Amino acid sequence: MAGDGFSQNETNLVRRAASCDDEAFCMLRDRYAQHLRLLVARYAANHDDREDLYAEIVARLLDRDRRALRFWEPIAPFGGYLTTIAIRHCAGWLKRQKRSGQTTLGLLPEGGDDAAGVLGELAAADPRDEPQSVVARREAAQELRDAISQLSDSDQLVLALRFREEMAGPTIARALGISHGAVRQRIFKALRRLRRIVTEGPTEPSGER
Repeated sequence: MAGDGFSQNETNLVRRAASCDDEAFCMLRDRYAQHLRLLVARYAANHDDREDLYAEIVARLLDRDRRALRFWEPIAPFGGYLTTIAIRHCAGWLKRQKRSGQTTLGLLPEGGDDAAGVLGELAAADPRDEPQSVVARREAAQELRDAISQLSDSDQLVLALRFREEMAGPTIARALGISHGAVRQRIFKALRRLRRIVTEGPTEPSGER
């Protein structure tokens, strides 16, 4: 992912952009443009929606006197922080699309290694279940997308950062402003809830903590 590392140069660039330096903002936007466009392409099925999502995320960095930029602290990579903002926005967009009855993509890509990886994590929680049996029994790719949509926003965000964006635990912790231990707990609980939904159907509110 772009920007996993960060430098004094990038810190200065963000600070300048946060202080309404338009040249610095454009440089920062261009630096992460490809990363953001690839990210939104996983959520929106058509070109117009992808362009709208990209523009909305960029606009969020300018909203309220560039509060999102000013809020960032250099203890966390800016790329991870920006990814978190983008995923939150895309998740909200997906919810609005779902309420309006429009077809959207799920949190994870169609099939692929991401879905298999999550299912592997779920299966590992119970050695009696083989990942292959879960896939065969539940037609896992579609079931997984449906199950993820029933999770809370917090659960969806942490799973997207970990399994979709492949961010390491410490990077997620810095991006979210919480401890690494808290991230591990959130991932564990989210996977436990997701496993329960995939194998048994929803049996309790997704907001369980």
